[in-house]
Amino acid sequence: MLGANRLRHKRLSWLVPLLAVGLACEFSNISDAEDQLRRGPQREVEFNIPIVQDTFVIADVFDSLGVGLDTLPDGLLMVRADTVDLTITFPFGVPGLPIDTVVTLPPIWKSLDSADLNLGDFTDAVQDASLNTALAAYLVFNSADAPAQLINFRLGAVRVAGGSLDSVAGQPAFETDGGGAPILVNLVDPGDTTFAVARNEPGKIDTLTASALLNALVDRVLDGDTMALVGVGDLRIGDGTPITVNAGDSVGLLLEPQVGLDLTLGPGGAGIDLSNFVESGLDLDSSLTEDLTQDILDSIAIEVSVDNGVPFGLQVETAFVGDSTTGDIFTMPGAVLDTLQVAPSAVDANGRATTPAADTTGIVLTPGEAGETFNPFITIGVRVRLTAPPTGRGALQASDQIGVGVRARVWLTISRDTP
Repeated sequence: MLGANRLRHKRLSWLVPLLAVGLACEFSNISDAEDQLRRGPQREVEFNIPIVQDTFVIADVFDSLGVGLDTLPDGLLMVRADTVDLTITFPFGVPGLPIDTVVTLPPIWKSLDSADLNLGDFTDAVQDASLNTALAAYLVFNSADAPAQLINFRLGAVRVAGGSLDSVAGQPAFETDGGGAPILVNLVDPGDTTFAVARNEPGKIDTLTASALLNALVDRVLDGDTMALVGVGDLRIGDGTPITVNAGDSVGLLLEPQVGLDLTLGPGGAGIDLSNFVESGLDLDSSLTEDLTQDILDSIAIEVSVDNGVPFGLQVETAFVGDSTTGDIFTMPGAVLDTLQVAPSAVDANGRATTPAADTTGIVLTPGEAGETFNPFITIGVRVRLTAPPTGRGALQASDQIGVGVRARVWLTISRDTP
């Protein structure tokens, strides 16, 4: 769990001076505050004890979840899959002869499985979501001293079984859309049929929009299937002038699937364990603890405030145990105190966060829980789940942030009859 890597130990009584609301002075510790309360005219004092204030940059959160992230030029977070090599190698040589030949290529393919998609602990969320931005960056090169053209070259996704492509009537069984049509992406713009590659081309780089194709591919891969990106089409070699082609020369196509974290989440949302904070208690001697819990302690509340700078809603759970632990406190009986639902950030037309949303919840502890806050160590846990915004869509940027603050609010009350 991410929180287990963020354990921090502090003495709460020395974090900051305790602020006494309604008094003209601040106290250096809770013992001084108790003494002042017993001697002064006040009947009630409230102390705010900061426990933690942290800001989680979403790129760092995903990195700690084991997700291999990069950023598109417009700031959108994306996951790079392993490069797919669809290289066409010439099996023959042509010694300085005029040539202008068109050949139909056999299916060129490279298989992928879940190990090729570095999604870490975010795998389930992506599997249940729809990808709104998915690209295939590609590089085309030509090592031959001959011009080439890819004609009607298209890319699709096909399941691999037993080391072979699934097929129908001898042709690759491409993944299909809801209407049963094969999901294919043309290497060239609509209306064009040829992709020209100059002789000795060292590398021609561009990007394809391939959301439907990569949605189908990623869903099947994350379901446990081995899939292949498959290229089909014709190859034209030469332009009628004398050329030399050596056996082993090649026209290469390198594809890199890029899955943008521009998602429409499923009904289950996406879970992220942001933190599991271990903090020391108030470190009071036993006699003072007994005085407070039995005499003047009115109540203690744990207050959680959240600034949501991501385009998804947040479901924030808070848990408390009166001890130090590195385990998952959210599975411990009675540890979960409350759940706060925080609205998503305001977004622009592309589903990207603009203005953060904020919310706060306060959980009044039971007398038993309040007493446990005086233990030598306590654990406060915060767990966050992304929930679908009203539009369903959200696009995560590297700079998006979630701010989480936790503090204890302590009320001490004394009767003037108390000695």
